[in-house]
Amino acid sequence: MRGFESKRIVLVDLPVKKIRLKFKLETNDALDTPYLDDFLLLWQLNGTRWVDDLSTEYRVEKKSESEIISKPIFLPAGYWWSDFRASVNLNGGKITFSILDDKGSPILQNISVLSGSDVKYNISTIHGRAIKLKAVLEGYNGSTPEINEWSVTYFEESSKPVFEYPEVIFVGEEDRARGKIDITVSAMDSFSGICNSSGQFMLYYTENVTGIVRHTDWLKAKVDAKNGTTTWVNVTAKDIPIFYDDSLKELLGLGGEKDIRLSGIKFRIEDMAGNENESEIIDVQVDTTPPNSWIITRVEDIGFKHSKPVEIMANATDDISNIKRVTLYYRVSKDNKSFSEPVKYGTLTTYPWKWIFSPEESGYYKLFTIAEDNAGNKESMKEGELLLLIDMNKPGKPQFGAGVHWLNNSRIDFVSFSDDFSIYSIEYKIGENYFKWRKIAENVNSSNYSETWHINENDWNQMEDGKTYPVYFRVEDIVGNVYETQNYADALIIGKDTTPPKPFISPVRVWQWKLPVEISCYIPENGSDITEVKIMYRYSSDNETWSEWKELESTVFSGWFNFSFDPEEGDGYYEIKIEAWDAAGNHGISNIVIFGVTRFPTIETGAMLSLFTVLILISALFIRRWD
Repeated sequence: MRGFESKRIVLVDLPVKKIRLKFKLETNDALDTPYLDDFLLLWQLNGTRWVDDLSTEYRVEKKSESEIISKPIFLPAGYWWSDFRASVNLNGGKITFSILDDKGSPILQNISVLSGSDVKYNISTIHGRAIKLKAVLEGYNGSTPEINEWSVTYFEESSKPVFEYPEVIFVGEEDRARGKIDITVSAMDSFSGICNSSGQFMLYYTENVTGIVRHTDWLKAKVDAKNGTTTWVNVTAKDIPIFYDDSLKELLGLGGEKDIRLSGIKFRIEDMAGNENESEIIDVQVDTTPPNSWIITRVEDIGFKHSKPVEIMANATDDISNIKRVTLYYRVSKDNKSFSEPVKYGTLTTYPWKWIFSPEESGYYKLFTIAEDNAGNKESMKEGELLLLIDMNKPGKPQFGAGVHWLNNSRIDFVSFSDDFSIYSIEYKIGENYFKWRKIAENVNSSNYSETWHINENDWNQMEDGKTYPVYFRVEDIVGNVYETQNYADALIIGKDTTPPKPFISPVRVWQWKLPVEISCYIPENGSDITEVKIMYRYSSDNETWSEWKELESTVFSGWFNFSFDPEEGDGYYEIKIEAWDAAGNHGISNIVIFGVTRFPTIETGAMLSLFTVLILISALFIRRWD
């Protein structure tokens, strides 16, 4: 160390065990000769203990009646903090101790002494290599507490930090294009932890022509951690020139040499106890050639269509830095024409390069691999090496309404079929044992099918009128996945009903003298339920010319039904009929009843009788007077 002007020089971190002091005194004034007035060298008499009895102020930074602060206490290399100790006389007062860092900020506080004469406090949790001691003294009744001695003890901690790094670091194409590389290794110290300001690295460069190797001095590395970290941390040398750079002139002491390349690097780090370790020289090699990979699984061996996960195998080679990882990619298409952008499926870092390919989506898949070597070189993206049709999902359950579907013919137009990719064939079977599987459609080549189809003629003829049947389906997609109805609960329920409803109107009197006319009708239950009933009538004033049929009422019933007929047309002739429809679509028309309406003129007849009565009474009075 030379040329320093500070009043205090810390020697604790010197990398030697012995020193000599030399003072050189210079002045610009020839008449005034400089001289050394005094110097003081402080050392610890005991390597495992720092102690001060406060009899001098050599180790005291600040002292008053109420406060004492020590000068910095430095941790000897290879040791760690153990205890803070003090011997005191309280004299009825109180002393509170604190541990400060070398800048005066508190680390441990409120170490109080309320009684007794000795203090011992564990300070092994400190994450620093220099501390100060502080004491706050509080007197009592004019008496001041006294510190007879305070000290810090250490214990030996000689385990060194450890490194983790590869034997070779490879420079890839991206680094070469940038002209610089960042190199990172890992370091750890499990006890006192890593000192984050101690990371260093040394670079080695080789002259390409002569083979001469030059190296730099130790340079500052970045340590990605806080002081005292006891887990693995990153130690990084950033922006290292791969080839000649002007910054290397001074670092390597170069003359005109420019044909050089980075050939090695070494790291150094310390733990918080001052133990130091160096890595070996890590070889650095330039590799700018991408690796090569290819799928060895062939369609000829495994087939084109697959309904289960597929094993895909590949090979990969690299000429220098070896394979770091191989990733399986795919492109997917629904029509085998327009394919998606590449999608990453899975990455492997060790041989064998084998994947179980199990995609969630059905479709045509173009598979290919991309390899990356340890230098970071990567293959270019590919179009595809292996084409497969993969569909691992069964067709969906056929869609239809719940309940019984009554039919008056063999036509089915209310069932839809679907698959997540493409349907190949659809079959049905009536639930009874003597029915066979029948084809609905084949070579559908669509993900949905909702076309009209018919029950086989023989099946329809064997079905009994008025009876219900379950219909089971079997749907196969183009890969061979099959959906088949497994039980009655999932089956389509149909009923055969070809008999039209037979509504009937009870006879009524031919002539009706008043309105409304009460009419009874009846629809027998037969097969499917009645879904609609219309009561119709028409009118004629002369029983020759009739109006169009009009709807009197629309309702739903089966069995007996009564209604009141009170037409707005009044007197005349009327015909009434009933039309009914059932759930199968059958339509039935009742008998037609006809009757006439002539309402009796009650008011007019009453008026005439009243006049006739008055006439009789007047005549009787007249005859009596005549007599």
